[in-house]
Order: sequence, then C-alpha cells, then structure tokens
Amino acid sequence: MITNENTIRLIYDEAFGTNCNGAITYNVFKHNSDLQKSAMAFLAEKGIRDWTNGNIRHEPGYDVIGADNKKYEVKSTGKSNQKVLTIENLTAKLGLCDYIAILDFENYRAFVIPHDDFFNEGNTKILDAGRGRLKWCFSYNDTGKRQVLNTQFILKYEQDFNEILGIH
Repeated sequence: MITNENTIRLIYDEAFGTNCNGAITYNVFKHNSDLQKSAMAFLAEKGIRDWTNGNIRHEPGYDVIGADNKKYEVKSTGKSNQKVLTIENLTAKLGLCDYIAILDFENYRAFVIPHDDFFNEGNTKILDAGRGRLKWCFSYNDTGKRQVLNTQFILKYEQDFNEILGIH
C-alpha cells in the first residue's frame, strides 16, 4: 500500500476526482490497496495513451497502441516495501509489444523500455525464478546492494513522469 500522503491524494484526485460523486471517499481509498492498484493501473494506461496519442486496447501482450501503431505494455507500481519495487507477468509479453512502460507512483518516475532491449539485455534480470518479474531498488540508489543491475538498466530509459501523466 502506498504511504506517501501526496501520492495517495494525486492518484485519488486523478482517478476519481469529481467524477465518482462521492461513491469512493478519499478515506476509503487511502486505506484500500486494491483500489490504489486499480487507480494506478488506470492512470498509467491513460498517461501512456495520451503521451502516445494512442488508444487503450487491452490486447494479449499490450495495453496501449500509439498513434504510430507501436504497442505498449503498461505496468504501474507503488511502494511494495522499502527496499525494492517489482513488476510481474512480463514473460507473456515477449514478442507481443514494442515497449514496456513502467510508472512508479511512489517516486514519480517513468520508464519506457524498447521490447528488444528489455528482453535481450534484460533477459536474465526479468526471469526471476521463471516468474517474469523485474525488481529494482526502491531508492534508485545504484551504489547500494539491492538489484543494482536492474536499477541501472531501467534508469537508461527514464522519461518525464509528469509529462506522461499530463501534470504541469
């Protein structure tokens, strides 16, 4: 569950704002990790859709298709614990998308990694015990001992989080 109050408020306002007519109150949202995960996934897909001038599709292997017909598998994450962040179900995307887009809502960071770089250079990283999972350091501190190679790998593909989400 996300613990940063500003992040929780941002996600709630963007995902529900005035559109939910009070059906989901902020207090309920703040204490419900399932609602938070759903809202993050929705905002990540919406952000990548808008950033690429594309459409949300939810096809096997990708979530968004950009105006240039590039396919994006969109993953979102928040604070899973204080040491690492994780995204999962990646091996099923092999050969089906052009990019893996990752939005980290706890640290306000975004990464858009080309498919071939992700599955070729990152191959030994994502096949975490055959689960298709990628882990990296929560603090993005590449001098630490937690998931150093994975952290360095994704940092090469960082994009502007606020630009992707349309926050100015």
